[in-house]
Amino acid sequence: MTIQDVPSFTKKQLSDWLKSLPKGIIRAKGYVKLEQKQGLYHFQYSSNQIDVSDQPQNGVIDPCIVLIGQDLDTANIPEVYGT
Repeated sequence: MTIQDVPSFTKKQLSDWLKSLPKGIIRAKGYVKLEQKQGLYHFQYSSNQIDVSDQPQNGVIDPCIVLIGQDLDTANIPEVYGT
């Protein structure tokens, strides 16, 4: 499942949102804007751990989040805007 039109996050908001996802989510990754920073930052989430790159990505990339899992019920995925 891919989520586009992703808002800016603080690292804590991103972490809290990812940890609120249903149990069927195995991994998540993508590019997000971090509040009060320039550029997009790559992140990976797995086993309740999040890794956000320290360097912004160069190039033309739109913010997006890819959720990877089994039996994904999109109705039970919290709104990314609800952070």
